[in-house]
Amino acid sequence: MQQHTVAVMGLGVRGKIHLHGLLRNPDRFRIVGLCDLDAEKMKTVAQEYDLADVPMFTDAEQMLAQTRPEVFVFVTYPNLRLNILELGIRYGVKAISFEKPMAESLQEAREMVRLCHTHGVKAIVCHQQKYLSQMQALKKRIDAGEIGKIRK
Repeated sequence: MQQHTVAVMGLGVRGKIHLHGLLRNPDRFRIVGLCDLDAEKMKTVAQEYDLADVPMFTDAEQMLAQTRPEVFVFVTYPNLRLNILELGIRYGVKAISFEKPMAESLQEAREMVRLCHTHGVKAIVCHQQKYLSQMQALKKRIDAGEIGKIRK
């Protein structure tokens, strides 16, 4: 299995959930950069997740320029997402993961889709809940056949 390099921007509650998920899959992902406007919070998160040796930045462009990740995960307000997506594309990321809602307008969402398609970037709009204990309990019940057959 291929391991992908990942840079994470935004280390609040949701950003930490993304970090948790990435770190639970070390055979697939390696964190190469952390970014947050609050440097002290970022240092605390880095220590909490045993990432104190990972380069830390308060500027996303600087992080992307220095780390050149394959995957760029960012947790920002929707009004910033198009610009951050464009920044990731400028630095050659292959995949981008961000939170919902993806955009503030349909026009902006269409532009994001167009940019990803044009540049061959995979985009994941995420509302990641699978690492919550109640979702893990649900998965166990599904796997045990308690709920019935799941259809796609």
